[in-house]
Amino acid sequence: MRKLLLILLCGTLILSVACNKKTKTGKGDKEKNDIENGEKNTSKEDKEKSSTIAICVYDKMSILTKPSRKEGKWITSLSLGEKVTYLGDEQKDETGKYSFVKVRTLGNQEGYADARVIIPNAEVACITDHTPIYSRPELTTVTQNSFEPFDIIAIVSTQGDWTEIVGKRRKGTWIDKGWIKSKSISKDEKDIATAVYCVRALSQNTTEKTLAELKKIQNNNDLKGSIFDEDIAEIINKLSGNDSENYRKSISIEEVELQ
Repeated sequence: MRKLLLILLCGTLILSVACNKKTKTGKGDKEKNDIENGEKNTSKEDKEKSSTIAICVYDKMSILTKPSRKEGKWITSLSLGEKVTYLGDEQKDETGKYSFVKVRTLGNQEGYADARVIIPNAEVACITDHTPIYSRPELTTVTQNSFEPFDIIAIVSTQGDWTEIVGKRRKGTWIDKGWIKSKSISKDEKDIATAVYCVRALSQNTTEKTLAELKKIQNNNDLKGSIFDEDIAEIINKLSGNDSENYRKSISIEEVELQ
């Protein structure tokens, strides 16, 4: 009888240990799966969070299949002031001199663009008046450079009535960074589009071409009522005068090739 009880007791203990082991193993597998799934979900969420709006501050900027001017194939071009989704993945080209970042257009085209002219975490705007550039948000730090009407900028941050910007000046040969007074900018979509077209018009190499492009802007019903209507009318009037060629040269915008 004692022997039978001992056998039953041992069997119960073995069964109990086996059940506990199975339960722990199952729990461990579940925790492992939860962790793996959590990592996958977190990775996806982090990827979404890492994507942000960026502004292109150079007209007709190429998007390439690879971070290389030599090996990358052309996909499309970005307009001055165009918004893109900044996907990061910054890479140097084969020379190690230039950096490229991956972007996605509103048309869902993805590729690599020159990192120097893609400004992440920014907002697009245009300059509405002659505007000095300051090194810092202090009136005592004015530089020799200034923006003019139609210039397109990317807003990086604001501080009081100051705005930190990145953009190419009409008379500049490359991209400027600094601070300006916020009163001299417009974020209105119509004003920005009009400014972009005016920049292109003022980049034409003859008075006739500039006049033709400005008149297209003036006759575009979608652009009527922009803050630049009077400026465009004044430029057209002066370009139609006797000293038109000299005036065109004084307001023309030089297209600078990326080096």
